[in-house]
Amino acid sequence: MNLEKTLKNVGKVFAGIVLATALTFCQNGTTTKENEDNDEPKTQQSAPTMPTLLVTPESYEPNRWMKLTVQDNSNDEEGFKIERRKYDESQFVEITTLKNGITFDDKKNIIKSISYEYRIQAFNSYGASDWSYKTATSVGTQTGSKAVYAIVDTFVIDGSTANYGSENCVEMGAQPNNGKDTRSLLKFSLPTIPSYSIGYKGANLHLNDASGKHNSYTVPMEIYAYANTNPWDENSVTYNSRPGTWVTDYGYVIKGADDSLNHVYDVDINISNMVSAWFGGKYPNYGLTLHMPKTNNFWNFYSREIYPELGCASIRVDYEW
Repeated sequence: MNLEKTLKNVGKVFAGIVLATALTFCQNGTTTKENEDNDEPKTQQSAPTMPTLLVTPESYEPNRWMKLTVQDNSNDEEGFKIERRKYDESQFVEITTLKNGITFDDKKNIIKSISYEYRIQAFNSYGASDWSYKTATSVGTQTGSKAVYAIVDTFVIDGSTANYGSENCVEMGAQPNNGKDTRSLLKFSLPTIPSYSIGYKGANLHLNDASGKHNSYTVPMEIYAYANTNPWDENSVTYNSRPGTWVTDYGYVIKGADDSLNHVYDVDINISNMVSAWFGGKYPNYGLTLHMPKTNNFWNFYSREIYPELGCASIRVDYEW
């Protein structure tokens, strides 16, 4: 009786131990899993790294702008804010927010030769980076140009009553067969300088060598350009009826050879003062006369009769904007 009771009590104790052990195992197992979960590394959430901004001045007549290029120094930003100020201003002003792309053209009120400072900041949902170091730059004065081609051209020969207004080439210098003085006559309609320009800069007369009709000359060649004092007609002018010229030469060039054969392919003459006088109204624009003072020089260039544009004489007028 007592033994039976004792065995029952032992069984209850043993069962309790087993149950307690099982519970402890389950609890420990759960606790361990939770600890494992808690021990997993968490992603650090923070503001992005400060970016870098490159600023390049750009221009395409008549516009100026600043090309802004972002150098991204992190991979967790959601966008960039860019601010600008003039060199003499204290406050930056936001000009754009970039969320797609890393370039931006700032075309708003860019004034020539004014220095602008830029800075950039990256941001995400956790904050913003520090502002970048300031980048300052400016777009300076630019040079533009317009070309015009001869509207009439011819030449006259001393002692000749003939008119050469329809010839394919324009001649000047001393005629190879008799040494007679030959002078070129040209006229141009001046181009209109754009209203946004800040002033006339200069002018250049360009002549294209008439290949295949080379005659006698020595290098360097000397060519003088004079402004004409009165009107003339391409289809009737002769040496004796040629226009007068202002005594002061408004253009002069000493032209060397363009190759080892002492060949002169083309000629450029600075006639800035002449064109300035025309623009300013100091003298009427009656065109110009070209003269070669050396008695052993003769040269010719293409006329508008064979090349109405591109190949005939031209003037390039330069201006600043």
